[in-house]
Amino acid sequence: NHSAVMTTLNPGLVEASQEDGTTQSYFVRGGLADASPAGLTILAEFAVAQSEMTSEIYADQKRIAQEEYDAAMSGDDEDKKANAHFFLEQLNSMESTLVPA
Repeated sequence: NHSAVMTTLNPGLVEASQEDGTTQSYFVRGGLADASPAGLTILAEFAVAQSEMTSEIYADQKRIAQEEYDAAMSGDDEDKKANAHFFLEQLNSMESTLVPA
């Protein structure tokens, strides 16, 4: 019975509780979250179950983030630069959590 709200998602982990009581963590690369009395809907730019994350998937996501960062830095949009920098830093800080040892 949550009040209706929509918000953006930063890169990170989302933990989903299933009806059977189990939980599953997902890495999401930004997107939108829409909470309503009926439940929560997440529209992610990219999502993968944390249990399925590989070093290859992480490297690809990091490459995309670096490309977006490089493109933003060559432009004049300060908000785009800040967002690209934040995303790349967030992804770098999560490496040890996301990439299996």
